[in-house]
Amino acid sequence: MQTHAHVARSRTGALARLFQSGALSADELGIALEIAAVHERIGRDATIQTASFETRVDKSRASDALFLERLGWVRREMAYSRWRARLPEICAGRGGTRIAPAAVLDLIAHDMGVTVVARRHRIHVRRARKLLCDALALWRGEFGTVCREVDDEALTIAHIGLH
Repeated sequence: MQTHAHVARSRTGALARLFQSGALSADELGIALEIAAVHERIGRDATIQTASFETRVDKSRASDALFLERLGWVRREMAYSRWRARLPEICAGRGGTRIAPAAVLDLIAHDMGVTVVARRHRIHVRRARKLLCDALALWRGEFGTVCREVDDEALTIAHIGLH
């Protein structure tokens, strides 16, 4: 019974609510969640961690899969760096007004509601939604560029260099 009561009280995230309302497509929701994951991972990587220095003894080809998984993260982190650097472009308002890129991060990485972000950054709700959509489109472009630059040939060369 306690679990049912908890589920009844829990709220869906702001991005999921935008998807449910039709304001975001499934593709846009996926992009937003991908950006949030990269943002969280970069923040987590900046914290103090422990390491294991135990010798790896398995000689399986699983290292290839691990390499490709890590490469995917490298691509995402490269795209994220470029995306973050270009956020001020989409946050530049008309008439010289500037909106802090933090508004976009609040929407995507911190999953805050559009009205909360609009109020916090003193912008209209429509402007906050447009910022979100523009930021998601910008990610799509940056990630595509990184994937073209870091192609299979570059991956093979890098992988050979690691062995």
